[in-house]
Amino acid sequence: IWVIVAGSGEPEEIATAIYNKRNAGCGMYGGESYVITQVDGTFFTVYWDTVTSQTLYIKFTATSLDGVNPPNIAAIREGLVTSFVPGVAEQVNINDLATAVQAIDNNTLVTNAGFSLTSGGSYTNTLTPSTKNRQFAVTEENIIIIPMINSPAAVTVTHATDQQFTGLGGFGTLVYTIHVNNSSGSINGAT
Repeated sequence: IWVIVAGSGEPEEIATAIYNKRNAGCGMYGGESYVITQVDGTFFTVYWDTVTSQTLYIKFTATSLDGVNPPNIAAIREGLVTSFVPGVAEQVNINDLATAVQAIDNNTLVTNAGFSLTSGGSYTNTLTPSTKNRQFAVTEENIIIIPMINSPAAVTVTHATDQQFTGLGGFGTLVYTIHVNNSSGSINGAT
């Protein structure tokens, strides 16, 4: 058997639980071990592994269903971390992803979705952890939502005033530039 332990516990407690539940003569697998003293005084080594998280990259296009209100990218990224939590060795698929996004923002249509183990890797409709003791970790910084939306999307700034912009979606460090600067405006990259 290959016992995969999630959560926390003392090695003696884990080994005792496995020892009491296993069948006699059953072989074991794992990188963690603890020696149990049996009733007859002999020793028995119990083996197991603990859950290891594996990075998951999620990429999809978010489109407004009503065509008026943009997708709530910030809420989607934040919400997926708590609502899209695969189990140990559990495969992820784009149908479950789309359902999770819809539960967060029912005005968002998910298309061109996929999963990868690296940001620049090949994205697929389904993905399974590389080994049975792995569990995908969903983090905001590894959720790539396209297109990148600038908020506010359009604004008129009067002379000698400031305007704060927030970039939502995309991936990596955002860099702001003025495409055509006819006004002598400038960008403070630090803010």
